[in-house]
Amino acid sequence: MKKFIVIVSGAVGGAEKRFFDVFRGLLEQGENVFLVLPTCLLDVFQSENSLDKYSENIISIELNHWSPIKFAYKFFKNVLCKSSSDDVFHYPLNPLFFLHFIKLRKFTMSLCHCYSTPKLSLKSKGLSLQFVASFFAHKIDILNPIIFESFGKQLPKIQNKLFQTPGGTYIFPSTVAYQEKPRNFAFIGRLEKNKGLDVLFDLIPLIDEIEKNIAFHIYGDGSLKQYVESNVNELRSKNHNVNYHGYGKISDVLNNTWCVFSLQTITNYPSRVVAESLLNGCEVIVLDSGDSCNFGDLEGIHYLSQNLTDLESIITEIKDRSSYLEIDKLKLISKSAQGQFSSRDYISYFQKLFEH
Repeated sequence: MKKFIVIVSGAVGGAEKRFFDVFRGLLEQGENVFLVLPTCLLDVFQSENSLDKYSENIISIELNHWSPIKFAYKFFKNVLCKSSSDDVFHYPLNPLFFLHFIKLRKFTMSLCHCYSTPKLSLKSKGLSLQFVASFFAHKIDILNPIIFESFGKQLPKIQNKLFQTPGGTYIFPSTVAYQEKPRNFAFIGRLEKNKGLDVLFDLIPLIDEIEKNIAFHIYGDGSLKQYVESNVNELRSKNHNVNYHGYGKISDVLNNTWCVFSLQTITNYPSRVVAESLLNGCEVIVLDSGDSCNFGDLEGIHYLSQNLTDLESIITEIKDRSSYLEIDKLKLISKSAQGQFSSRDYISYFQKLFEH
């Protein structure tokens, strides 16, 4: 039996990165697993990772530019039609369930949204696709606990095939190069609504009043890029040390970052940026919204109230307990996060999920 993780997406986000890591984790455990993705997405992964050891298990759908229709056609012709009846396909995003009516292959799926429950909606084709696919999926993995609960109540007849992802996100274990970090605070993420950009621009002058000589850096791209650039220019005109860099390779960014912001206004859990930052030994300030506290009391994590009243105590705590020159503290933060975000149990969960 072969297991296929099919990423129906042309851009890199948290779900794409997580299941690329799940794919590598399954391979390390000897699973007969294959990753199916478009060329345009594979090129991005190759720019940040050495994929030579995984090449025999990566199936690239030739697409220089993303097209869901072309992907579905080429996937059906080159992968699904050549598969065996006992093979299993897993869709982290955009399940192509209608193709499985033709070849009668079992498929599982993941619901990766943190605050949107699948439903029939004219405004969201993705949520509608997931909703309909749910009735035909063999098993359904749900990332967020609130979505898990609400979807189960919404569709009680399929509750027996709903499963809760353990421990939030997953990062494939790697060697961390512990090094001294400059006094940089960073926002890393898509520049979109609900990501907390307005909160960020409120925080920068407040932090400057509490602690001098901190540089603020913003990394990411999205529809609010001009909004970010405008606010950065305004803050710089008031002598705040803030810079916008566009997209940045996260490993390079984190190696030079003391503290990372995670400020999503609906919920932060289980943000991949939080996990990656902690694994790299960075402190993280998380806006206490929704079910964000599900990250728990990990070393290096600080929950900021939505009215920002505890900001000063958090900045003082970060300064007192985590000197940016203190390598031992970086190791403590990183090792605390490894137990949660690089756990062997996470891979065991997906091994069982893909079983018939």
